[in-house]
Amino acid sequence: YTIIVIYTVLYTIIVIYTVLYTIIVMYTVLIYYYRDVHCLVYYRSLHRYLLAGLDKLDKAGKGNPWICRRRLLCLVDEPHRSHTLVFVQDTPAIAMRTCEYVKAFNINIDSRKTFVRVGLGLNHNPEDIDRFLEALSWYTNNEKELASILEKGPKDKRPTLL
Repeated sequence: YTIIVIYTVLYTIIVIYTVLYTIIVMYTVLIYYYRDVHCLVYYRSLHRYLLAGLDKLDKAGKGNPWICRRRLLCLVDEPHRSHTLVFVQDTPAIAMRTCEYVKAFNINIDSRKTFVRVGLGLNHNPEDIDRFLEALSWYTNNEKELASILEKGPKDKRPTLL
């Protein structure tokens, strides 16, 4: 009788463990699936918002010649893009200058060779994109003034849109 009780208890423990393990695995899979789908939809909406803003600046005559739709590098279709948008520049010097000017507005942007990379992640929102577009517009219309500010003053004296 004792052996039957021990086997029954062990069997019950194994069944409970298996059920709990299955629930945890399913929960983890669902969380990762939701995160991936949510990220993809969120990135797409931010990309569309940024590109619509760039188009609006171009139509208003305030567009930036270096970060615009015609310079967007699209290696993959929209559903498969990462959170980063890449804009092709003519030379590495232009890419570096564009990044330096936009960074003056406390906006995270970087360059790699002749590419300017704008990363839009889950910690970004449309207000960040509006700030970025405002920085591009200001930079386009005041490039000489911004160049002199960057040459003269320390970084904490740079214009900020935060």
